[in-house]
Amino acid sequence: MRSTQMRVEAIQWGERRREVYGDIDGLADNIRRRGLLHPIVVTAGGVLVSGGRRLRAHEVLGRAYIDVTMLGDLSEADIRDIELDENIFRLDLTAHERNKLMIEKVKRARAEAVDDADSRSTVERESARPRGGQAKAGSVRDIARRTGASQTTVQRTTAHAAAIEAYPFLDDRRWQKSFAIEAHKILEANPERRDELLRRITDAGLTGSSAVDHMRACVRGRLTTVDPGAAPQKSVTTRSDEERVAARQAILREAALKEGLKFIVLAAREFDDDRGTRLREMATEIQAMLGAL
Repeated sequence: MRSTQMRVEAIQWGERRREVYGDIDGLADNIRRRGLLHPIVVTAGGVLVSGGRRLRAHEVLGRAYIDVTMLGDLSEADIRDIELDENIFRLDLTAHERNKLMIEKVKRARAEAVDDADSRSTVERESARPRGGQAKAGSVRDIARRTGASQTTVQRTTAHAAAIEAYPFLDDRRWQKSFAIEAHKILEANPERRDELLRRITDAGLTGSSAVDHMRACVRGRLTTVDPGAAPQKSVTTRSDEERVAARQAILREAALKEGLKFIVLAAREFDDDRGTRLREMATEIQAMLGAL
């Protein structure tokens, strides 16, 4: 194994499992600003093993060379196993962790926009005024450009940050971003009942969708008494029991498929005959199923 550089056009794609590459333009912008943090992996013959999205981003940027980690000669089965390992055994950030990191990223981008504006002279600021389709410094569009995120993501991240700043208890993994934002809206829209609403969800131990549903019911007059010791009432939910059961089943199904996929990949390495081939085919089929969820 050694680290080197290769010409982008010289790298062979081979057969890839990944079919959807996501936001390549955003990744390309991030690489343009910060560089390539993790080299792609290739065989000694220049066949891509992992890092397809990073390679696509270099093509978008028009880069001639890319950093690579070069392995020895690998069989097609070895390449497919490594590609699976990279996508299966890595531990992705939780939604709560991603949200917190995105909030910090947007805050840094806003600070950078302010610093850029403060460092310019009056003449420079005058000449830098947005014209035509240019984004104003510090605007949602400008922050999206600086972070490599979509404008919608920047807007929702800003709303999430405001919710957490106003009500620190919302900075909890039990509060999904959308429910934290909605809870903030309800509390701010009903200042005269804010203390009551907070007391209700706190005494009942409600968080996330249950808390939001409860507050909505209170505001609409569907709940008139407070019973701190009572269990959450089913009547306040805006989602049917069938929908909740279906959502839980979908989560369990995805978890079961991922666990099964890990065992199949490990088992496939033990066989060089038709059994190994069939196991790898099963792994590919399960990956497709996960992608469809």
